[in-house]
Amino acid sequence: MPEPTIEADLALNSRSQRNETVAPESKIRSRSDNPGGVRSKATRRNVLRSYACSGSCSRRRVDSAIDPGTGNRGLTMAVTGGCLCGGVRFTYDGAIGPAGYCHCADCRRCTGGAYTLSVRLLTSGFEVHCGSLGSFTKTGESGMPLTRHFCSSCGSPIYTSSEHRPEFIHVKAGVMDDPSVVQPAHETWTSSRVAWAEIPSGITSYERGRI
Repeated sequence: MPEPTIEADLALNSRSQRNETVAPESKIRSRSDNPGGVRSKATRRNVLRSYACSGSCSRRRVDSAIDPGTGNRGLTMAVTGGCLCGGVRFTYDGAIGPAGYCHCADCRRCTGGAYTLSVRLLTSGFEVHCGSLGSFTKTGESGMPLTRHFCSSCGSPIYTSSEHRPEFIHVKAGVMDDPSVVQPAHETWTSSRVAWAEIPSGITSYERGRI
């Protein structure tokens, strides 16, 4: 028997009623009601919630909309994601913004890598359904305070928020269940880029672990 898909679940639950809860630690605002499309949006969110909390991967093209950050029309997505230990699970339903690499020293320190890669999402479409999030706020080289949110259990970075642009959050690319959602479009703070940020061509490589 074929495995159920999110599309099938959406069809079966087309008459689901709206029933939203948000983890109190998430700092994410609930989406306001949309009288013109409550049924379809509620259905998507209920199905996404079940997928997120079961740890299932989902990605579905749902609509097109204007990206408020760029003014360009693009596809919206319904996606899920979570942390390393699986304690934090989230859903997002809305326009997928561009992904960007950041080479600043703070991003290197908080990820332990050469840079971070984040995807800009609308705060209103993002919900954390389970798990506990910690946060740490620091003023960056830009002079603006940034708050980094992470799983309280395993420490996985989940997203970054700023009081300067509260309508957006920047979710870490690696916590998305479906990596194909991530579409890098730019890089910032290249003045702080380290020499080892680019993997040298011809370096010894292994498809799996070296040992």
